[in-house]
Amino acid sequence: MIRVMSLTASTATALVRGMPTRHTNLMELFQLSIVEATAAAAGCNVSAPKIDNGIDIDIWHELPNEEEVPLRVQLKAVTAGWNKGRTQIAAKLTRKRYESLRIASPSKKRILVIMDLPSSQADWIKHRSPYTIAKHGCYWINLAGAPEFQGKGDVVTVSAPATNVFDDVALCQMMARIRAGGTP
Repeated sequence: MIRVMSLTASTATALVRGMPTRHTNLMELFQLSIVEATAAAAGCNVSAPKIDNGIDIDIWHELPNEEEVPLRVQLKAVTAGWNKGRTQIAAKLTRKRYESLRIASPSKKRILVIMDLPSSQADWIKHRSPYTIAKHGCYWINLAGAPEFQGKGDVVTVSAPATNVFDDVALCQMMARIRAGGTP
């Protein structure tokens, strides 16, 4: 068990982060909160499927007097996914998830969002008045139309370019492309 101990300034009591054996689950929870905040900043609504079918969150873009536009999102958080030149960040997917995301569908627009996080949970978020700083980076990729996986095994490594930053501006731009009949 990993225990990160420090003394809090206000109470001089030991600080012990919970759920140390659930680190990857906490990474996913942190990523979900960041993507939801990004969606809110873009003026979008969100919902999450009750059963994990390869989609972690649905984002809905609504405009007055227009049909709402949906985007389905699979999330992956990593702590060490960058290539040597930091031009791409990689994550591992099951073959089943990869195959689901690579199928092009005119009615179901899907992307994968890969989040880069510090390996230490204590470094994920800091409060520096007047701001709260979340130390992360999110990058997206549309796998629709990607080739069928020809490798062995049940794990596929996919990469998103460093230029595909997932933020509120990028999300608004994706929704505009989808609304116009295009791809994210």
